[in-house]
Amino acid sequence: MSRLGFLIRLPLILWAGTVVAAKRTSIFARTYHKRLNLLNGKLTILFLNGTLPNTVPLLFGELFTAVLYDALAIDPGSPKMRRSLARHLRHVKSKIVKIIATHAHEEHVGNLNWLSEITGAPIYVSEMTARFLTPFKKLPWVRAAIIGQPPNLKEPFHLLGESVDTGSGSYR
Repeated sequence: MSRLGFLIRLPLILWAGTVVAAKRTSIFARTYHKRLNLLNGKLTILFLNGTLPNTVPLLFGELFTAVLYDALAIDPGSPKMRRSLARHLRHVKSKIVKIIATHAHEEHVGNLNWLSEITGAPIYVSEMTARFLTPFKKLPWVRAAIIGQPPNLKEPFHLLGESVDTGSGSYR
């Protein structure tokens, strides 16, 4: 009886899986190598990619992004997305004056040190994120292989307060 139920539902399961896979592939294709400029260029969303990281949006639907807002670089991606970030930054006119990690997930913090080195901008992290990144905890091998094991956060860095000053105000 259970086999019959499975066989009856199988076409619906396959159809639903195909529809979801097509939707994820379409979204990934539309955002691949793209930048989205908003607020007259004050806000830029950078869609990041890399050979192995590209499997994540296709399988799970999660897109990897970095944000540039009013001279702040926020969550600059993982080491395996570094070439993508560098390519985007070659086309960005504004100077980065501060780098912020909103939290310690590897797809957000793997390029903190590198971006600080190439821009000279200081890094800002929360106290909890700093504890997690010094030293960075070893990732499960699958996540490290696909997204990339971030390096330990290098000194000097600054702890985030309630807000960060930007070129035109304060960011909470």
